[in-house]
Amino acid sequence: MKAGVEYNSLKLRVKELINLRTFKQEGSLTYLASDNFAIGVNEVFDLKTTNLENFDFGFNWVPSAGAQVGLRHESPKKKENKDKLLEFGKFFLLFSHAASANQTVGTEFSLDWSKKLLEARLGLLHRFNEDTYGKFKVNHNGYLNALVKHNVNKNLTVTLATGLNLKQVIETSKTQALPVGIAVDLKF
Repeated sequence: MKAGVEYNSLKLRVKELINLRTFKQEGSLTYLASDNFAIGVNEVFDLKTTNLENFDFGFNWVPSAGAQVGLRHESPKKKENKDKLLEFGKFFLLFSHAASANQTVGTEFSLDWSKKLLEARLGLLHRFNEDTYGKFKVNHNGYLNALVKHNVNKNLTVTLATGLNLKQVIETSKTQALPVGIAVDLKF
């Protein structure tokens, strides 16, 4: 059970909640600095131990119509960070561009600060029509994820998803079994 307060204006949104069981305070602030630049902060503070458990921040910049640049930090999860004070987690640098009315391309670079691990993903969103779109993502290890989502009507959405290790296919000239997932979302 949580209790809190929220304030919204045209440029500022502030939310403060307290978990009444754990006495953890959760706060978020989003500020629209200009028409094309926004910053945000989220934090979790344990009132019992007076420890700042989580601190995430980021910004989003729209340099021109259809283009976005973002930078985000996510703190390590508590189970990964049991006995340590707050430390750096993952940093994300994001770029996206609406290449046309039907296609958006994007890339994401992430750096896991504690593991010194750099990762990258490249993606494409293609809108086939008003009710159907596909997403295709490939990561730095050569793994391709693909999905097609179709809105049958306002109450039913069907998603078909699969993934393939392209690096393995290129190295061995063979494909293994292709996993396929089907999701049905029914609203009533």
